[in-house]
Amino acid sequence: CLLSCCLVVFFLLSCFLCQKEERRKMFYVSKWDPVLILYQIFTLQAFFYLLVGVHLFVMDLVGGVDFTLSQIFDASALGFSGAHQIIPLVAFTSTFLLSAFLLRWIVERSKKCLDFSFPLTFLHLLSCLVGFGFP
Repeated sequence: CLLSCCLVVFFLLSCFLCQKEERRKMFYVSKWDPVLILYQIFTLQAFFYLLVGVHLFVMDLVGGVDFTLSQIFDASALGFSGAHQIIPLVAFTSTFLLSAFLLRWIVERSKKCLDFSFPLTFLHLLSCLVGFGFP
């Protein structure tokens, strides 16, 4: 539930940040370039997992928790019952906030913010489903 709230905040923050950039580029003409779109999606996905990994690694070192891949892909690793569940929750929250700024930097258009934030979360959902099943 909290993760879905973080996703909503990520969507709204990313769209808000991209709208400022859109005002400066009112007469921007975009071409259909599927290779560029795939590179942008791949770049966002790579930065997302890099940020999650770095946040989890640092917070696990500070909190004295073992760093495992299940913290990223298992829904049962998130919760409020102990440090081993709170640390991934905080790491995902901070990563979604930073990903909104990365989205603004990589995509640069408000009309495309939702188009690029959806594949990020959808591919993460598919990764979680493949790795640990449906929560």
